[in-house]
Amino acid sequence: MAFAAKEAKEAGLPQLKFETFPSQIFWLFLTFGILYLLLAKKNIPEISSTVEGRREKIEDDLDNAHSLKEEAESVQTAYEESLVGAREKASDTLKKTEEAIKSKRDESLNAFKERSEKLTGETEKRVEAATSKILEETQDIAAEIAQVAAEKIVGVSTDIKQAKAHVKTIVKTIDNSNKKKAA
Repeated sequence: MAFAAKEAKEAGLPQLKFETFPSQIFWLFLTFGILYLLLAKKNIPEISSTVEGRREKIEDDLDNAHSLKEEAESVQTAYEESLVGAREKASDTLKKTEEAIKSKRDESLNAFKERSEKLTGETEKRVEAATSKILEETQDIAAEIAQVAAEKIVGVSTDIKQAKAHVKTIVKTIDNSNKKKAA
């Protein structure tokens, strides 16, 4: 039992025993030194190259994004300019089309006016000729009626030419008085 008590006393945490401190410190420095050398020679350069590569990629992406943004702005400016040009061209085309339509309409209207004036003039001449003919026929009929009436009412026989001359005189007198009233 005494042996067991001695062992129990000696058992405990070996890293807390002062006798083992120098060897622990030695192994600590040796382990950290080896770890430092491994990290400094292998892992840290790999990590820093990876970080540097990512930084360069990010810068390249930012530069590309900036150039794409400038290109998009220039494309948008060109698009807006072409849109303005297209609007102006459409406006000019519309004006030219309107002018052409107006010109064609005016030509058609003038041609129609000329035709209608010509036809109206011809119709007026025909109406005047027909009116004159009807008036002459009416005067002839009036003269014949006057001749027959004179024979039956008064019992006087007259010459048809003389009756026509009297009717023409009466018609001229009536026309002159109508013209004076109109004036």
